[in-house]
Amino acid sequence: MITKIKAISNFAVFDNFAWDTSVLDKNGQPLVFSKLNILYGRNYSGKTTLSRIFRALETHLLPEKYDSPQFEVVTENGQSIKQDNLASINLSVRVFNEDFIRANLRFLIDPDSEIAPFAILGADNAETEKAIKDLEVEIGSDIDTHETGLYKKLKELKAAAQKAQKDYSTDFNSLESKLSDKATNKRTGIKYNVNRYGDQNYNIAKIKQEIAVVTASTYTHLSADKKVEYESTILEQEKSDIQSLSIPSLLLNSYCQRASVLLSQQIGASNKIPELLLNVALNDWVKQGANILKGQKICAFCGSPITDERWVVIHAHFDEESKKLESEIDDLVSQINLEKALLHKPLQIDKSTFYTKYCQKIDDYLKTWEEAVQQYCQSLDKIFERLQDRKSQITVPIQFIFPEDNSAILRKAINEFNAIIKENNEFSSKLASAKTVAYKALRLQEVADYCATIEYEKIIKQISILESKHDKANETASTEEETLSIKKQKLQEKRRQLNDEEEGARRVNKYLNDYFGHNFVTLEAEKVTEGEKRIKFKIMRNGKPAYNLSGGECSLISFCYFMAKLDDINTQGTKPIIWIDDPISSLDGNHIYFMYSLIVARIAKTGNFEQLFISTHNLDFLKYLKRLNSYQPNTKNEMKALSKQYFLIEREGKLSKLLKMPNYLARNATEFNYLFSIIYKCSKCENVTDDNYDMLYGFGNSARKFLEMLLYFQFPDDSEELLPKLKRFFKDEEIPPILMDRMFNEDSHGSSPERSLKVDVDPETIPVAKKVIEKLQENKAQFNALLNSIGETPSP
Repeated sequence: MITKIKAISNFAVFDNFAWDTSVLDKNGQPLVFSKLNILYGRNYSGKTTLSRIFRALETHLLPEKYDSPQFEVVTENGQSIKQDNLASINLSVRVFNEDFIRANLRFLIDPDSEIAPFAILGADNAETEKAIKDLEVEIGSDIDTHETGLYKKLKELKAAAQKAQKDYSTDFNSLESKLSDKATNKRTGIKYNVNRYGDQNYNIAKIKQEIAVVTASTYTHLSADKKVEYESTILEQEKSDIQSLSIPSLLLNSYCQRASVLLSQQIGASNKIPELLLNVALNDWVKQGANILKGQKICAFCGSPITDERWVVIHAHFDEESKKLESEIDDLVSQINLEKALLHKPLQIDKSTFYTKYCQKIDDYLKTWEEAVQQYCQSLDKIFERLQDRKSQITVPIQFIFPEDNSAILRKAINEFNAIIKENNEFSSKLASAKTVAYKALRLQEVADYCATIEYEKIIKQISILESKHDKANETASTEEETLSIKKQKLQEKRRQLNDEEEGARRVNKYLNDYFGHNFVTLEAEKVTEGEKRIKFKIMRNGKPAYNLSGGECSLISFCYFMAKLDDINTQGTKPIIWIDDPISSLDGNHIYFMYSLIVARIAKTGNFEQLFISTHNLDFLKYLKRLNSYQPNTKNEMKALSKQYFLIEREGKLSKLLKMPNYLARNATEFNYLFSIIYKCSKCENVTDDNYDMLYGFGNSARKFLEMLLYFQFPDDSEELLPKLKRFFKDEEIPPILMDRMFNEDSHGSSPERSLKVDVDPETIPVAKKVIEKLQENKAQFNALLNSIGETPSP
């Protein structure tokens, strides 16, 4: 289950959105998604953008035409899903939005396109169905704590493997801890007794190497006299000799010669595609497409045929001569990058091994070395840039300009440092080698004594036994998991034998007729016999192909298609996460209720889902969704209502955010309450800002609709015109009714070219909002009730 959309950036109207600072309860604590989630947002607030995040989880692909979108979705087990790890996600997700329609019902957008067919298990092959049922029983269920069949057996084997792993890890980690403590403990470890053992870089890896030495039959323990001798030796103060640095191989001159040849090499352009020679980006795009679609007859991008003649032209454009030159350029670039990487590696210089008088010289040298490497790599970069220029225009020779050869500077720097090393070594006496021998001998004896103390060989034998048990348990579990996978593949194969695309079309028509009473337009499955046998779907009206569908018909067909597709072979047997994005576009009120009924009957009541998300901009539909409930058995097999959460998608200026839905929307969900909240918020504004611009710009429409509803019930005997009712509402005040009537009419209609071109907010907007609120306050009881309905606290 998904718990939250932790962050969204650079994704349409969402940028720098952070769940933990936005989606909060009344105590300021972050909320999480429930099993049922209702989201409300006005048009253009970002509902479809959120659905596209979930669609990406379904398709493992980012939506097109977004520039580097970023998001992070978190699951209940702590898994983090981001835009760059979609391919590794294993969630069953089904999303209904405009992208789903575009991908599956292209006919609704382009009459020359088709509707993608889908298959539902048929019901005619009794033998195959019996095999399916037998496999389903053998495989069993993978419901947590209620596993059966192979799933249960696999769970038990994995539990045994985990226990064996735990037993092995416990003993192994215990030994590792002991060895690490002996190697690096700040009080007793070998590393921190450098004056006795001579290795301030000692670690667990080194103690393991030396354990191998002292446990071998060839090792001889130190005698008492020899131990005293070595202890005296290490008290001497001379420093150990330091090895000189070797001069690296610097191949800049060789790279220049090779680059000059590659850049000047002539490539024939007679068989090239002119458009691609003039457009580098297009050339790269076609090249990638040619590699992806190699051998294909149909273009996966546009669906058009790719003729053999066209393949000949494409192969001629990307000929062997060009590929060979590109390969040689790539090889030279790789060698240049390798040399840069080697030069950029830090020099392994330990100042503690030098005498103090040479430390400053070492610091000065390191700066000189870094500057020399930088200059040399700049020359390499110039070669790299020219090679990249040639690769992007492979048929056009390029003149090569030889960069400055800085190799001598690097060689000089190495020689200077080696001179420092030589000077330092000559400062030492011949005690260095004797100290090295003494340190090692004392250290090995300490390691040997420690192994005897902890009974190292006995522990190793026990760990080996536990490791063998773990490997065997893990192998058994892996074998069983492979068996389960084979059985599941066999089950899918059996199900494919019963695939019935015609049943998919019948299911769509059943929903259209049973829930919407709409039998004028139907979906029919048609067998295509040209080429490979397949099925395609067609929309028919009165026995003929239906074109020019109304917006309502498109909405009904696409949603019924989605609902039926939840039973296709790719979804059957799973409990998907379902996201339904604003499904009631272009529908009248009666169809809105039937849409809700279909969701209740085919999703909520069946409980065949992991999580359900429904977004809408329609307050009537939101009112129905408040009644939506689903019941599923708990661990005691008792039917319990699933948790439900309400969210608001709110746009402020150019950006949107996700919030906890206010109580007045979650409880009441009426347009009257909502419009009052807009007027109340406008009355609290002092000036126009990016955050309140959208709300203030639409104030005329909101105020007009609110006052029409309010005054209809207050003055039901008046005419249908708003102005007379406003005059009665404001009594002796003459100016406010006239001003408001003018504002409402002008702001609600594009009555003139000047109004149509206007994008600013009327200066009267905020004063008028304050005036309406001031007038409403005269009826204190009603005003306080309105405040309560939108979650505001009335004044005393």
